[in-house]
Amino acid sequence: MGKVFLTYNNEEIQDGYFAQLQRIMAIRSIAKKYKFYYLHSEIVNLMPTQLDTFQSELEIQKYLKGMNKKYSYESDSHFSGIEKVIDLMAPTLGKLIFLRIINMFSKNSLLVRITIPYRIIEKTPDSYKYSIDLLNKKSDIYRVDKKLIVIHARRGVAIKHVVPGEKSVRVLDDIYFLTKIKQIVRESKSIYDLDLIILTDAPENDVYYKPLDKDKKEWEQFDSYKGDSGILIQGHKFEIILEYFEGNCKIIRGGDIDKAIDIIRTAGFFVMSRSSMSFVGALLNTEGKIYYPPNFWHKPLRKWIN
Repeated sequence: MGKVFLTYNNEEIQDGYFAQLQRIMAIRSIAKKYKFYYLHSEIVNLMPTQLDTFQSELEIQKYLKGMNKKYSYESDSHFSGIEKVIDLMAPTLGKLIFLRIINMFSKNSLLVRITIPYRIIEKTPDSYKYSIDLLNKKSDIYRVDKKLIVIHARRGVAIKHVVPGEKSVRVLDDIYFLTKIKQIVRESKSIYDLDLIILTDAPENDVYYKPLDKDKKEWEQFDSYKGDSGILIQGHKFEIILEYFEGNCKIIRGGDIDKAIDIIRTAGFFVMSRSSMSFVGALLNTEGKIYYPPNFWHKPLRKWIN
């Protein structure tokens, strides 16, 4: 009987690292839950943004080498020679099961390369537990700090721009984050017992960012793209949050996004943005309270605060 292997199509969309990792986690979870075989595909390229530490092809490949080692899954030991490969952009579970039934009558294995797995995984988002468990088995122990609030304030490159395929802007304003902070403070009964870290891709002041040549077409869709000058990135100072919060507060602007995920994993309270980086960080934080944002296009886990 022929086997059906699922893997990530790492050639179709090469956007952010955690956007791609979220797809891989979803595909690994689907394979585990529905008893398909799994073949691991690493992330081979990505698109830097304005405050990332990697801003050249060489730096990207060095970064990916380390990240792919940390966030990887073993291929099934039953892996055998693949006779046929099928690429599916956004399959349904019914389609995958149909392929498995058809392949039962073959002696050879079939590889299904999936680009977007969300039509399946978001029927039951808690299925991500399969891939979370596999990652956590090989990771260091992340102790949750019950007094730490972490906010991921994802602002992107154009505040009012709606990415094709999405229904709303990504940006959540400071009033939203302030409301969540006040809620956490009320529950904790003292602001002075809490620490706050704001993780953001926003510079403090306006800057122009020049993307890599390979990514220019992706950036030219924005109105703030100015050709040779690059794209205007609006600065943000988080004044109303800093005026309210009287405890220890730290703003981390860009830098090593893997270290940012490690901070998220230790948060006693994590306030998400509409972002795959937020989503993956929330998945990996298994003990803290997770505050899921409104109008997000990815479905929340049941235990997240909606």
